[in-house]
Formats: sequence, C-alpha cells, structure tokens
Amino acid sequence: MDILRLFYDCDEFCWEFVPQLQARQVAEGQGHRQREKTLRLSEGMTLLLLLQTSGFRNFKTFYLPHVCRHLPSAFPRLVSYSRFVELAADALLPLAAFLATRFGQCKGLSFIDSTPRKVCHNLRIKSHKVFKDVAQRGVSRTGWF
Repeated sequence: MDILRLFYDCDEFCWEFVPQLQARQVAEGQGHRQREKTLRLSEGMTLLLLLQTSGFRNFKTFYLPHVCRHLPSAFPRLVSYSRFVELAADALLPLAAFLATRFGQCKGLSFIDSTPRKVCHNLRIKSHKVFKDVAQRGVSRTGWF
C-alpha cells in the first residue's frame, strides 16, 4: 500500500471534515486552549489504516517495532505509544466518516459476520434486563451463550 497516497487522501479529507465537525460541536461553556497536537489527525488516521493492512495482530506490536523503527522518515513527528493511544480516541469519528466516504456500490453480494455476542453470563440471565426483549439463548461450536 502506498503510504503517501493514503496520507494524502486522509489529509485532504481532514481539511474539509474537521472545520465542519468543530462548527457543529456544542461548546462546554468554558474556554479551552486549542493547541496544535504534535501528531496531526491525518497522520494518526493513516497509521490506524496501515495497521489493518499490515498483518500485525495488535497495535502495540505494530507501532513500537515497525513504525518507530522503519517509518520515522514518513512520520517525522511520532509520539510515544501511550500518547498515540490517547490521540487515537480523537481520530475515531473522522476515521469512521473517512471510511464511509470510501464505500463502493454494492454488487449484489454482501458478507455478514455471524459471530455470536455474549450479552451476559449464563448464571445471570434472569437478572439481566438491558437486552431482555432482544437477546436469545443460542449455541455455537464453542458452547452455549
């Protein structure tokens, strides 16, 4: 995957999306400083997207040995791993909006993940009230849920 092209697409999207997002956000009533972060939002989005195509199983093993050692020329203002984890929360909404703009037309075939989601432990089924009308008991190859 071409890192430069991916970063360019993310950066162009952020230039349009972030001012619109800030204009629609409700103020907290107190004035806060809006300091520029060391790592730009588009750089963080690029790194999160690179993780998905890299084959690494988790972000820590991707960021520390791979990005910090092999990609400092592509990302000259890298931050520490713990700081990046803090900044990644700010990239969630723009990243979701960016990916939504990249959907193509459906060709008639769609795949759905049918992984069962455990709502609560089997011993607490009678006291669980949040998904009372929605959740059902079921079985998969790993056991009952």
